Amino acid sequence: PTRPTTEVITTSDAQQVSSIDVHPTEPWIITTNNVGSLRSWNYKTMV
Repeated sequence: PTRPTTEVITTSDAQQVSSIDVHPTEPWIITTNNVGSLRSWNYKTMV
């Protein structure tokens, strides 16, 4: 069986992540932090 891989993605201005959610059918990841910022990424295109 193939084991899943994990890749950590961060930037120099990254804040502590307080929540993360992954869309069940689309390649989207949404995160929030303790400052109140919400960020979304398409994990296939990294945009």
